[in-house]
Amino acid sequence: MRDAVRGFMQTHAAEQEVRRLAETEAGYERATWLRASNELGLAGLCTPERFDGSGLPLAALDVVQGEAGRALCGLPILSSAVLATSALLASDDEPAQSEWLPRLSSGQTTATIAFLGPGHDWEHHHSSVAATPDGDSARLSGVRTPVLDGGTADLLIVAARDDDGPSLYLVDADAPGLEKVPLATMDVTRK
Repeated sequence: MRDAVRGFMQTHAAEQEVRRLAETEAGYERATWLRASNELGLAGLCTPERFDGSGLPLAALDVVQGEAGRALCGLPILSSAVLATSALLASDDEPAQSEWLPRLSSGQTTATIAFLGPGHDWEHHHSSVAATPDGDSARLSGVRTPVLDGGTADLLIVAARDDDGPSLYLVDADAPGLEKVPLATMDVTRK
């Protein structure tokens, strides 16, 4: 696996390409993510087979992350294949898992988790993002920063405080009122 991922990175994340992509808004090309997902199964590597993933142990992602880090590759491996997928798998929301995990596993959809932020104290159920019931869904208000790949993800999994305490909410990246503000970082390959 290490050799396959390294070969992919050498071809699709060579230094010149990484430097070029670092200057773009996304930091990667969606076509490359789809190719990595289809050819190597990177997007669904540790997702259970029942959700169209490979079902490999988390240790497989160590190999992938190591090779991606070696190439300084900006693909949404950490945000989508690790963090967002892990959050969905840890939830008890079977309908959300059934809807989103196959889409994430295919690479057609990317996601990230918006967990920390100003005024966040998960242990004591304080959060700067509040959720207010709004029909069958909820209206979220507040700030989450930083959010790894927050500007390019199709789905945001947002930690917010509601009447029951802390909860995770699925937010479409095109939701009305959602404002995304790019942050300057020391690592220009991380958006």
